[in-house]
Order: sequence, then structure tokens, then C-alpha cells
Amino acid sequence: MSLVLSLLLLMQSPLTLRITDPWGLPVPGAEVKVASTSYLTGDNGEIGLPANLPGDFEIEVLSEGFEPVKKTFSRWTGTQEIQLKLASVFSGVTVTATRTERLATETPASVTVLDSETVRTSPARAVDDLLRQVPGFSLLRRAGSVAAHPTSQGVSMRGIGASGASRTLVLGDGIPVSDAFGTWVYWNRVPRASIEAIEIMRGGASDLYGSSAVGGVIHMRTRRPQEKTFIGDISFGQRNLVSGSMFASDVRGDWGYSFAGETFDTDGYLSNFNPTNPPTRGAVDVPVASKYNTGVFNLERKIGSGMRAYSSITYSGEGRDNGTPLTHNDTQFRQLTLGTDYAHRYGTTSIQVYGGSESFDSTFNAVTANRATETLFSTQHVPLGYGGVQGSTVFSTGRHTIVTGLEFRHAHGVSNEVQYRNNAIFATIRNGGTQQILGPFIEDVIAVTPRANISMSMRWDYWRNRDLSGSLSTKSRYSPKLGGTFRFNPNVAVHASGYDAFRAPTLNELYRPFSVGNTVTQPNAFLTDERLRGGEAGVDLSGLNGRVHGRIGVYASRLSGTIANVTISSVGGITTQQRRNLGNSRARGLETEFEVRPFRLWSLTGSYLFADSSVTKYPTDPRLEGKRLPQVPRRQYSLQLQGNFLTAYRVNIQGRGASLVYDDVLNTFPLNRYFAFDAYASRSIGSNLEAYVAGENLGDRTIQVTRTAVLLGLGMPRTVRAGVHVRIGAR
Repeated sequence: MSLVLSLLLLMQSPLTLRITDPWGLPVPGAEVKVASTSYLTGDNGEIGLPANLPGDFEIEVLSEGFEPVKKTFSRWTGTQEIQLKLASVFSGVTVTATRTERLATETPASVTVLDSETVRTSPARAVDDLLRQVPGFSLLRRAGSVAAHPTSQGVSMRGIGASGASRTLVLGDGIPVSDAFGTWVYWNRVPRASIEAIEIMRGGASDLYGSSAVGGVIHMRTRRPQEKTFIGDISFGQRNLVSGSMFASDVRGDWGYSFAGETFDTDGYLSNFNPTNPPTRGAVDVPVASKYNTGVFNLERKIGSGMRAYSSITYSGEGRDNGTPLTHNDTQFRQLTLGTDYAHRYGTTSIQVYGGSESFDSTFNAVTANRATETLFSTQHVPLGYGGVQGSTVFSTGRHTIVTGLEFRHAHGVSNEVQYRNNAIFATIRNGGTQQILGPFIEDVIAVTPRANISMSMRWDYWRNRDLSGSLSTKSRYSPKLGGTFRFNPNVAVHASGYDAFRAPTLNELYRPFSVGNTVTQPNAFLTDERLRGGEAGVDLSGLNGRVHGRIGVYASRLSGTIANVTISSVGGITTQQRRNLGNSRARGLETEFEVRPFRLWSLTGSYLFADSSVTKYPTDPRLEGKRLPQVPRRQYSLQLQGNFLTAYRVNIQGRGASLVYDDVLNTFPLNRYFAFDAYASRSIGSNLEAYVAGENLGDRTIQVTRTAVLLGLGMPRTVRAGVHVRIGAR
């Protein structure tokens, strides 16, 4: 009888679970989920679980900075320990690669996930400069968004070719951040303090995201409203730089709301020079300066236990001085978003509706060969209205996780141009039109075994373009993708995929002319889409419970129907070009990333990309065949060391570089190789305040960003700023 009582008492005693990190130290505040109930570990990393759990039960452990863990247990006595594995940029959770929440190492694509702490402590002021630590990321030119004209901020990946139009889709909470007229990117539309994570997926992704996702997808996910939260950052630096970013939110019952804002202003630096040795300043050259302000208000409400409805209003405005007294640009942007997420018995459904307006104004000049004088060449005013709706459903059945959805995008823009000759109006030109794209898609992720999965996806896009005269053109394109992953053991996984992707011509390419210096580029209403076929394979490695991570992969792709500028005349010192679908190019290479955690609070990360990108076919000018693609370096690399010491101090030291590139299709204007390093150092003052100093290009290296026969453009010189960061209530 006493034995039976002892067994009953033993069965009723609580179960103790201890959560530790790879060094065996306790993890306080870890969330432990058992069935529908959540618990938090104490300061000793332990939690007591109820004694009445079933014979076999699943435990899920979540903690910031560690990979999620799911384990099935039978009842135990005493204390059971789960040692967590450190999360990394390779193993974070991604929702972009498959439109479902999965570990990055379980997707057939190469994905890098940068968390909010990585974003916050980066020395880079702008998000695009921060992303230069990721292998393969590049804008049209080496200059970042702080100084570059907006139309040169097209994003590319893996050396498939630089362009003012993005060959990589950039999203903010699932909605395109790219400009709907030209697909260049305004990075300041998403306040930095509001960013929860940035997911960078490399490789063709038109199977799920349609046009522009030729080289991949960059997805900036923002913070949801939290109770009584404030995050603020303000800094001051050289050349009268002032920068501030903030996020504030609260939750009241079923309602949540947040406001995020950002402001930036700088007198800029001298960028344009005569291409002499050494470079000399022309009489017309003045510093490139920029400023912007952004505000985003979000409101959301829970409806029942499984539904959320939300809305957001965004305003952003920026202005720039582009290097001479007569060149300026200004953009005003407004957007409204409505959405809902619904969890039902079959899975989850999400719907988003968005719309907005934009106005873009810019002036262009003609400069004498010695940069002594300039004259106004043209002014442009481009009003734009755009909108879209997208919905998707994710549901699981047996081994299958199926995603299906539909996306529709609409944009209408008009380019109003006034051209000048000899300081008098020469011509008035009005071009523009409407573009509509409709794309249903479906994906099936099949768990073949606990170690292997296969993903199959397909999207069909139909688009039509209509110019102001009513002329209509239509086109459709299928975008398939097949991929798979296999995990040999907890430390080794391989992935491979093949894809077909495309980029439809933009309204800007179809209808808007522009000029750079003395070169005028005309639009072409008969352009068709660029098409990319490619594939990749790679292996992900980890060890020592996540203290060491590595990835190595190879890729190859072929881009056909490339939209390029073709010279059609050169009269009176003015060169006229036109956009045309001409030629093919190839891009193939090798990329590696690694992360090492030698000590508990320190990490060393690095990346290297080798890209062999060249023209394979160009019927109108065979001289280009075999030439390297402009603005694509053969080698691109980065290194980063960050960590904490003496409890209150944090440092982040980064180095980045690239080999020689060419700024023209004939490979006659080289831009020298460069290496620059940046740094961030901070000291905590209490639990909510941190003072810091950050610097970019601390070696003050000369970084060449553009070159012609009459112009040499240089990147940002050494820039140091100091500031404070406030964090209250944020998780």
C-alpha cells in the first residue's frame, strides 16, 4: 500500500525543465509551450511543469537569439535539460522563401536573416549600406542612397547585372517598397527603428512574387504593436548630419497602435570631379546633399481568437541636391494599407489591400567637358497613382504544406518633361501610361521524410501596358520553380533549386526619357520582359550547438532579352540612346558565409562572393560579347566582429570590399577596387539608455562610383556620428 502511495505522490510531483545555452549557462525568460499553455523560465533557467501531463507530450522552446526547439517527452522525474542552439543569420526563421514560417536551413533557397539588433548596431546609417555586408547585394552603382539619385537605386543580386530598374523585389511587410513607376527603391520608407528583421533571399523568386523578383527578394518585416513600448535613436555627425528614428506603441484590450518615424538631413559631400589625376573639382561641382522625413501610423484589432484586422498610413518625403547648382530632385509619397490575418481550421489566410500616390520632380543638366559651366537641359514632373490587392492561404494536410494566392498590381504615371536649349524652352514632352499585372500562384512543400522535403511552385503572370494615346500591349509568363532540401544530421543540410523568373519592363522604361550629363536616353513602348533561367546548390553546416555556422553554394543563370541602352545618334555633343531588348548575359559564381561564436557574447561573421558575369550575345554590337557586365565585381567580401565586454560596452567592427568593376558596356572606364571599414561602439547607461559613436569609411578611402570621359564620381568619405539610443518596454 505504501508503495502505491509513493508512486501516486511521485506521479503528482511537478516536472522541472531547465533551459541552457551552448555554454551550459541558464537562459532566463525563455518561452516554453506545452499544448496551448506558455510558461517563462526564471533567472535560473528553470520552469516547473504540471504533473498531470499525458504520457507523451511535445515541448516547444522559444528564446530570442536561439533557434526554436521542439521535442517530444515521456514523463520524467527530477530535472530535464534542453540545451538551445544559437540562431544565426543562416538559421533564422523566414517567411519569405516559401511564404510560410520555416527555418532558413529548411528552404531550397539561400536566405540570410538580419535581426533587429543587427540592424540597430550596424555602423551604416542607411539600410542599403547595411545590406552591403550580404554577399551579392548591390545597387546600380557603389554610391548609397544617402547620396545617389533615386533612379540609380535599382537592386541587383548575384551579379545578374546592374540596372536603374530593380532586378530584386524589395518588400515592406509584404508590400512592394520599390517605386511603382521605375522600381528603384526609396529605402527611407521603412523607419529603421521599426524593423523587426530583414530577410534576404537570393535566386529567382518569380514563382511566388512575380515581376522584379529575378535576383531574389528583400523583405523588411516591422514590429507589431507592443504594450507601452518606445524605441528612439538620434545622432549628429560630420557635414551637419542629423538623423533620428523612433517607434512607439501600446496595446489596450483588443486594440493595438504604433507610430514610427524617421528624419535625416546632411549637407553632403563633394562627389563629382573632373577625371584627372589627381581628380580636380569643376567650377559647377557642389556637395550632394539630402534630407527626408517619414511617418507611419498603424492600428490593429483582434477579432475573436484567430483574426486580426489592421491598417497603416505612410507619408514620406525627400529632397536632394545632386552635385551641381541646377540639379535637384524631390519625391513625395503617401500610402494607405488595409489587411487581415485569419487562422482557421485549415490553416491561415492573409489579405492586403493598398494604394497610394507619389510625385517625383527632377532637373537635369548639360555640363561642359571641363566641368566649368552647366546649362539646364530638362525638368521632369512625374505624378503617379498605384495600388494593389494580394491574398494567400496556407494550409497543411498530411505531409503537404500548400500555399495558394493571387496578386494584382496597378500603376498609372505620367512624365511631364520640359526640355531647354540655350536657356530657353526647346520642347514640351508628355509621356506615360498604365500598367496592370495579375498573378495567381501555388506552392506545395512536401515533407518526404523527417529529413527531406521537396517544394514545387508555379505562378502565371498576365500584364498589359497602355500608353496615353490608348495603344495597348499585353504579355503573359509562367514562372516555375523546383527545389528540395535534405538534412544528413543536425549539423549538415544541403539544398538545391532550379527556377525560371522574369522582369516586366517598367513604366519608366516604356515611356519616360532621361539624361545623365550629355547623354539622353529615350524610352521604348515596344519593350518586352527580361527572362532568367538558373539554378543553385549549397550546403549548410553547423557545429558546437550553433557556435559555428557556415554555408557554401554555387549558382548559374542566363538572362535573355536584357533591356539595355543602345546609342542611335551623336550630334552636337549630345549622345542619344534608346532602351531595347538586346542580347543575353550569364552569371555564375560561388558564395560563402560563415559565423563563429568563440565566446558567449562575441561573434565573427564573414562572406565572400565570386561572380563571373559577362555578355554572351549582343547582335547589334558584337564587340560587347565576352565583355564583363558593368558595375559587377568579380570578388566581393565582408568581415564583421561584434560583441560585448565589461557588461556595459558593445563594439561592432566591419570591413567590406570589392574588386575592380567597369562603368560601361565596352569595359573602357574602370572603377578601382576598394576596401573600407566601419565601426560602432556603445556604452549602456542604466537599463534603458545607450550612448554610441559610429563611423563609416573610417580609413577615408577613395571609392570610385561612376566614370565617363568627362566625369568621375566618388563615394562617401569618412563620416563619424555620435548619438543615443533609448529602449523602453521593447522585447
